Amino acid sequence: EYPAGAVFAYHPRNFGWVLAEVVRRVDGRPFRDFLQEEVTGPLGMHDTFVGLPPSLEDRVSKEHAMEDCDRPSQVSMYNRPEVHQAVQPAGGGIATARDLARFYAMMERGGTLDGIRVLAPETVAEVTQLQVEGLDLTNERHSRRSLGLSLGDPRMGSSGTDDIRTFGHGGAGTSVGWADPDSGLAMAYITNGFRDDSTNYPRLAAMSQAVRDACR
Repeated sequence: EYPAGAVFAYHPRNFGWVLAEVVRRVDGRPFRDFLQEEVTGPLGMHDTFVGLPPSLEDRVSKEHAMEDCDRPSQVSMYNRPEVHQAVQPAGGGIATARDLARFYAMMERGGTLDGIRVLAPETVAEVTQLQVEGLDLTNERHSRRSLGLSLGDPRMGSSGTDDIRTFGHGGAGTSVGWADPDSGLAMAYITNGFRDDSTNYPRLAAMSQAVRDACR
């Protein structure tokens, strides 16, 4: 329907399958193993999974539809063990706030954390560069995107300078993670309550801004 490059629309599933298959064909390892051995393991992100082991199912917080939830059908889906345990390369990760913050701290530091390098600085720079800006046809919001990340998202607060340098992403169940190279901050906030975006965005923005203000 649309020529390549004409419009953009966020989709939390499709591109993950494509990228994971590239990883499998180039490297030979399944995506889950590659992620654990090359990224989450070296970074000490031991509570991050794409494909949750069944033995850890009792550690997953149940999602709840809050009073203003606009997607109640998603809540029941995200509570299913088979969804947790499936390897969904995009939109299927389960982690703690600590682990997510460590990932963004690594990104903010150019691919290195605690002396462990998992990405080249050039890769981080490329991944966080602006690729497209305009109306996102999925959520009907003005958005700025890099290669898989949001740039200057209002949920990440304001640096007071060039917000487009802040990169990160939101997630299901009222969560957000981001990094700001100018301030050196990395933050992750995770809850298990689904809310309408009209409530969720200002709430996350206020929390992110409080972190920024406290660290100045």
